[in-house]
Amino acid sequence: MRVVTTFALIASLSSTLVCDLALAQQAPVSRDSLPRGTVPKDTVATDTVRVGPIHPAIMYLMLPAAFAMAIVAVVAPAPVAAWFGERGPTKMAFLDHHGEVRLSAGGQLHERWIWANAVELQVVRKSRLAELQLEDFWRPSHVRYLTASVGQLWHPRRMTAGGVTLGYVHARGDAAQSGPELGLPLYFGDSIATVRLEPTYVMSRHGLLWSGRLQLQANLPGRPYFVGASLIGKSQNMTLADNEHLFATAVTLVFGTRF
Repeated sequence: MRVVTTFALIASLSSTLVCDLALAQQAPVSRDSLPRGTVPKDTVATDTVRVGPIHPAIMYLMLPAAFAMAIVAVVAPAPVAAWFGERGPTKMAFLDHHGEVRLSAGGQLHERWIWANAVELQVVRKSRLAELQLEDFWRPSHVRYLTASVGQLWHPRRMTAGGVTLGYVHARGDAAQSGPELGLPLYFGDSIATVRLEPTYVMSRHGLLWSGRLQLQANLPGRPYFVGASLIGKSQNMTLADNEHLFATAVTLVFGTRF
């Protein structure tokens, strides 16, 4: 199942990052076996200090934790905002009162041809979020998704914000994918760039459908425009093993404006 593969990939990247950070925190080991000036001139100095293992046992304990974090990131990342990052006034431009219009297009050319494009309207006011989204997927049959949602954001940290959204998805081309939607987004960033990690769940006639979005967008200096990219997984059926006719992945480029 492709979602399991995604879990493994994210867990691998996360554990590698954790191990690198842990190694960076280790104090450097002195390679001098004797204090400087105490070695006789007629003696050849040799390095006799034993260097500890590169990967101490504690790092292997981090692997399950990294895998658990990867699962949380894909399934329900919003609560992470409660403890990730520093406290204080927010620095995120995303939380300012604003509206955004986003256009995106792309696809996937591996295994089978999939094309995707979307138009989105998003408004943020006083930690409340409203979004209208029109998405097209060709896999190769064409399905158009019209999604309307509203939600509440919270930002207990300076550079993170979690939230919960409720909405409805209408799927034209496969009406059985239509249904009420629950979203659990996590946003993190600053005044320049924002990363959006958002899983959504739709209760449809096909069963429980999971979709995920990892999106990076960066503001252009001095202009009301932004550019970015998205990695999208669409309509993974969580209750059926045979999901090839529903699930699709795509990489899209994003361009938009704020108002």
